[in-house]
Amino acid sequence: MAAGLSGASERQGKTGRENSYCVIVRHVLFFVQMNPMNEPSPLAGSGRALVEYATANPHSARGAVAELFPYIYEAAGRMSTRAISAFLQEEQNVALSPSTVLRALRKPDTLFDGYLDEIEPALETLKDSMGEAAAMCLLVDEETFRATDANPPEPDGLTPDELGESHRALSAAFHALRNSWWVGGPRYRHEALKRLKLRWAETEAGSEKAAKSKRRKK
Repeated sequence: MAAGLSGASERQGKTGRENSYCVIVRHVLFFVQMNPMNEPSPLAGSGRALVEYATANPHSARGAVAELFPYIYEAAGRMSTRAISAFLQEEQNVALSPSTVLRALRKPDTLFDGYLDEIEPALETLKDSMGEAAAMCLLVDEETFRATDANPPEPDGLTPDELGESHRALSAAFHALRNSWWVGGPRYRHEALKRLKLRWAETEAGSEKAAKSKRRKK
């Protein structure tokens, strides 16, 4: 499985740069001319829907940043905050000042955490169903994610009621990954994965500290 994860990471690195990144930035939000193949992507529809939602519904600056954060963070690797702000205002009628965009990019942890708060429970559901290695593979290999999303695992030995509950839980888990993980490009996902691992390390350290404190009290 380690070899599989390594291969998955290599494939994601290649396809992420050549497909997902280009489509997200060029076709969804920021029109960066990076994809000579001009291939459609399953991510483009969700990106356009997000922009349409942000345009059609009133938002505070903070709310708009939160809604569009994966795209803002992705584009920041190629564009200035002033250019991002101008594009949003001129092309999408979403008013975010350059200073608002800059604040979000300088202190992104809270915005990342908003998305990761949806991803972590989904991952736990998928780990229970598929095992930890297979579930983590869904974060780094888009092809594997799409295939597994289309054909979720079928647990054995469950009653019809239990099977229905399992299907609903898996459906919710894949929905969370679609909307909070694969909604962004590779730059966003790379940083989100670093943040996710840091959260896990902090949780583990807190658990160990609590266990030591409990032992001392005994």
